[in-house]
Amino acid sequence: MFTTKINDSNCPVCGYELNRLSSITHEEKPRPGDCTVCLKCTSFLLITDTFGHALMSDKQIAELPGKIRYQLFHIRELINVSRTRKI
Repeated sequence: MFTTKINDSNCPVCGYELNRLSSITHEEKPRPGDCTVCLKCTSFLLITDTFGHALMSDKQIAELPGKIRYQLFHIRELINVSRTRKI
């Protein structure tokens, strides 16, 4: 997995400070247009051209390839499970 340090950015939904991006695949570094999940509120976000974050619309989520959409929902579920188990 590639993790990239970015200039501080905030989740557009909850304001959580986001300063690193990790890919959900092992092949590539995160880049503008990729999807990510806020670790605090679990909103689905797009990486902007300046490596900021924009909230994904329901239409954008629905138009994602099935594998990517599945991975985002799976990551959201893992974040929520880790909170309940206090991992």
